[in-house]
Amino acid sequence: MLVIGADEVGSGDTFCGLVVSAVCLDEHQMDALREKNIRDCKKISDSMIGQYVGWMTELGVRHSTMALDPDKLNGLLSDEMDHVEVQNILYYKALSSLVQKVGIPDEVFIDQFPGANISVDHLDIKMIPRADENQIPVAAASIMARSTYLGMRKSLGKELGMQIPLGSSNVRGVLKQLINMEVDISRYAKMYPNNVKAVLRESR
Repeated sequence: MLVIGADEVGSGDTFCGLVVSAVCLDEHQMDALREKNIRDCKKISDSMIGQYVGWMTELGVRHSTMALDPDKLNGLLSDEMDHVEVQNILYYKALSSLVQKVGIPDEVFIDQFPGANISVDHLDIKMIPRADENQIPVAAASIMARSTYLGMRKSLGKELGMQIPLGSSNVRGVLKQLINMEVDISRYAKMYPNNVKAVLRESR
């Protein structure tokens, strides 16, 4: 039995972009990850993410990850697409890519989000609220996505020469600092959140 789970990371953060991962698990892999107490990435410290990814790699877990850095994400949004449409596209691409690797699975689970509209040929996709909490493949996908997301954050921070904050609170100071440095914020932050728009208005 093969089960695919998919989840995304980044939609609630001001900085960095958006990442969607799809993971395929067989019964043996699910049992092994259950023994490791795998759970949604929000319930695991970022320092543990790499260890979980290592376990999944040792188990031969197959996955597909789609990532958009802030610059590309903002470019798509400026082309009259909204955030949810971009999410749907990334889910579609991650799922389609994974199915090409593993074939048609027995089940597909996605953590339901507002505006979710994902259709992939021959897949019966089940969108379940809080699937990341009760479906091991979705939890595994959240960890894979988080790993890529943290890598993006590290790369962008290195480019900036400073640590990029996570989340959406306590970011005003960093945003103002970047504006004062005449940095192109769209390379590092999402431009559509209200807190970003407010800081940009104040700086004019």
